[in-house]
Amino acid sequence: MSALDSVYFWEMEDWKYVGLSKIDTSHFSHIIENHRGSVREEVKSKSFLGLVFRRKFEQIDGIWYLTSQEDINL
Repeated sequence: MSALDSVYFWEMEDWKYVGLSKIDTSHFSHIIENHRGSVREEVKSKSFLGLVFRRKFEQIDGIWYLTSQEDINL
């Protein structure tokens, strides 16, 4: 992947799970919104304004998938 790529697909064997308990909320705010069939997650930096990560998970045929991820630096 390079900065010029607009879409990048990870291979399943390269996925790593990071549990919610691993997030240090002293430096970040962490919000999870549950919607029927989908979950939105947002992480914002407290020390550096404009740094935001958003992920969306959707349940498809009973299995949860990461369907989008945004890394925003304002």
